[in-house]
Amino acid sequence: MKSTDTPLFTNSCGRIFPEKIQLASYKGEATIKIKEISSLSFKTRITRNGFLFSLLPSVFVGISFFTQSAAEKMSFLAAGILGIALLLYKSERKHILRVYFKRGRHRDISVWSANIKEARKYVNEANKVVASSLKKETPDTAATRGVNILTASA
Repeated sequence: MKSTDTPLFTNSCGRIFPEKIQLASYKGEATIKIKEISSLSFKTRITRNGFLFSLLPSVFVGISFFTQSAAEKMSFLAAGILGIALLLYKSERKHILRVYFKRGRHRDISVWSANIKEARKYVNEANKVVASSLKKETPDTAATRGVNILTASA
């Protein structure tokens, strides 16, 4: 077995090899060369449905404009704001492992909510491998990226 066949790191999100990474998803594995990657990141976002569902308590804010007494206005306004804040806090979230390419594009891989810790570990390890591969670049490859090799520090 070659040294390129043994993974440096492996978990449920994929494997990291010295020259490539494999991303595991429900659609199958995707293999990407380390030379093509600029960085990886892990993001968590509220889904559209969760955001729209959290707007339901805004009805209380609207009702507060049609009430007469100040106490009713404040109670409806407080109920609306607290309801929106609570539903945003408890809303459904989408977890994404994003791979940024040197060409400016990116690729998203959905992550199951139970694998958040493993996805963060995978991103940290992959970024270390990508950073070490960038340090190993020869002056010829640095020149093609537009880096002045005479002034660049080693």
